Amino acid sequence: MSVNSNTRAEEGSQFPAKWNAVLNHDFDGASLAAVLADYGQQLKEGTFITEFAKVLERERRMNLPMEILLAAMTAVPQTVRVDGIMPFNIPEPVNITEPVQILLDEVTVMNYDVPDSGRKLVRLRDEISVCILAYLHRREMQIDHRLAMRLQLECPYSPNVGRKESLMLMGYLPFGGRVTVFYSSLIASDWLGRGLDVAGLEYEEYLGVERNGESLQIVSSERNRPKASIDRFKIF
Repeated sequence: MSVNSNTRAEEGSQFPAKWNAVLNHDFDGASLAAVLADYGQQLKEGTFITEFAKVLERERRMNLPMEILLAAMTAVPQTVRVDGIMPFNIPEPVNITEPVQILLDEVTVMNYDVPDSGRKLVRLRDEISVCILAYLHRREMQIDHRLAMRLQLECPYSPNVGRKESLMLMGYLPFGGRVTVFYSSLIASDWLGRGLDVAGLEYEEYLGVERNGESLQIVSSERNRPKASIDRFKIF
């Protein structure tokens, strides 16, 4: 494990225990979500990770499900996609490692230990990526006109090229369009746990991530966010 140049080795014992657990690969999807919720207010504004972390914190504090707000992601490159007859701003597709690396860069600035390079960095980045992808499954991102784009983790199928082997987070627009939000080089079969396969992943209501020995596995989960409350005054 390498120590960032801004961090003295003797200060290692002062690092928060939750981040040490992440660094030592002693975490799963739920514990990583807790870390993000803890530190969301300390991260740089405008990034995807910061907005998602704040959503997790608000859900924990208010015990209500929250939409991810595209408008809050001012640092995220966006493009326009026409869905039906309406144009919507949507995030440009990127590799999931990009927002995860932004998180690690932020952690470094906060003087927490992060591997500089090599296999340790790749493993940490991949494991964090898997947890975030699973926790984004079936969430909603509020786009223009207060309409929502549903997010879904899958290995998308195309009649032209068949089914992808790698995990991708797809966005389903309000009027039927489909876009790629995050792509990855994470081979699904390496990360899917008990009873899950690449074709059935997209049909799961909730996904979690559990640690099995030294590896993480995406599993079907009963729930990983608060239940929605019914607003009896809402008419549409």
